[in-house]
Amino acid sequence: MIKLLFVSLPSALEVYKKTNVKLAAPSYPNLSLATIAGNLSTDVTVDLIDLDFYNDYIAVLKERIDSFKPDFIAMEVKTVTFNASERVSHFIRKNYPKIRIIAGGVHITTFAAELCKTDLYDSMVIGEGDFSLNHILNSNTDMPNILSQSDSVDHNVKKANDFFALKKNDRYVDIEKVAFPRWDLFNIQKYRNSHLTARANPVGLIETSRGCAFQCNFCNKNTFGRFYRAKSVGRVVEEFKCLKAEGFKEVHIIDDSFTQDLARAKSICEELIRIGYDIPWSMFSGVRVDLVDQEFFHLAKRAGAWQVAFGIESGNQKILDRINKKTKLQQIEDSVSMAVKSGMETMGFFIIGLSGDTEKTIMDTINFAAKLPLSLAKFDICIPYPGTPFYKELDAENRILTKDWSKYICHQTRVPLFEHPNLTWEQLDYYYNIAFRKFFLRPRFLWKRFIRDIKKGDLLSDVSYFTKSILNKSW
Repeated sequence: MIKLLFVSLPSALEVYKKTNVKLAAPSYPNLSLATIAGNLSTDVTVDLIDLDFYNDYIAVLKERIDSFKPDFIAMEVKTVTFNASERVSHFIRKNYPKIRIIAGGVHITTFAAELCKTDLYDSMVIGEGDFSLNHILNSNTDMPNILSQSDSVDHNVKKANDFFALKKNDRYVDIEKVAFPRWDLFNIQKYRNSHLTARANPVGLIETSRGCAFQCNFCNKNTFGRFYRAKSVGRVVEEFKCLKAEGFKEVHIIDDSFTQDLARAKSICEELIRIGYDIPWSMFSGVRVDLVDQEFFHLAKRAGAWQVAFGIESGNQKILDRINKKTKLQQIEDSVSMAVKSGMETMGFFIIGLSGDTEKTIMDTINFAAKLPLSLAKFDICIPYPGTPFYKELDAENRILTKDWSKYICHQTRVPLFEHPNLTWEQLDYYYNIAFRKFFLRPRFLWKRFIRDIKKGDLLSDVSYFTKSILNKSW
């Protein structure tokens, strides 16, 4: 019997612990690992440890390895958790040399050709890895998206480079055939989200589709690509029901583009209404403003959706065009207004330091955010994540200042990551702070939030949050 230990790297801990938004840090069981675990064959004994809950996570990992005695350890590696994966790998290599290490995720996919020259991982999965672990556990690495240390470096580099030229059917999985996530591997009661982003805890994630047909220049499409694939309405509703049965009290949709097929999104809402689904859900990952209408928002609200987020990015049309967003300012205003009309709470995502940004265009964004009837707003500094057109653009001009991936956090401003053509890092830091102040300290916003909090009983928690974050001396 093969024994496999999934290791969920300390993502939220690494990303949010020293930022001004740490009190609103998301807390979810790892959907990717839960999904992969669901697809494993029955002759594999599985355990999972989430290192996000521990400061001395290496010591905790050692205890789990000693008690479980795995043959394999598997990790999902994002750019910001790459350094943590290095630390974990070095520890395992030194202390448990017989354990084989498997890694996948967006950072592995992006840097596969380089990473296969290291000894960090015994096997690497490029792209979607839903069914890949079964092949690795059975020593079948002759798959186009699996790199193995048992093969030569040249062979692996060629496979990595050839991967992105594969046809769609060879590169992407049929997500309708993907198993339901193994939520039983988690103690879900340990996960707690702020009232700013959740009405009830614990919150479970659901993936109803993959891929996004659009190509914003700050977004990495290496894993899921632009090939949009959606689960059937029936399958999605069954997963909603499963999340409730597992003990989750709220559901967040994690899709890149939930409403890309608007008719399907409406049908999901209609079916949730029909079955009387009775726990709240949110489109917290954001929807596109050009792929919604008033009917959809009314249906979503009736189906239990309480919040929708919008990827607005900029309040300047030239910048929206420059980053290839393919949306219009008027569409943004209309969509937010439609959501508000339906009775849903709204959140806007904005980015400072986009390609082409200047002091003027950033102020346009800040003023536009303040103008919109949003319940909340989140401002990030644009991070040139590897694999994005933005990163390639800056790297080609030698403007990337560090490749310490642990610093690639959109909420940190202490360490300069790149040289913007039009703005100094100090200016980006200044406008980042100004954006939060201008949005959250408006008298109109504070009054509306006060009334809202009185109705929902959130006043004390909101006062605590704003005292610790918005009025922090660093602002």
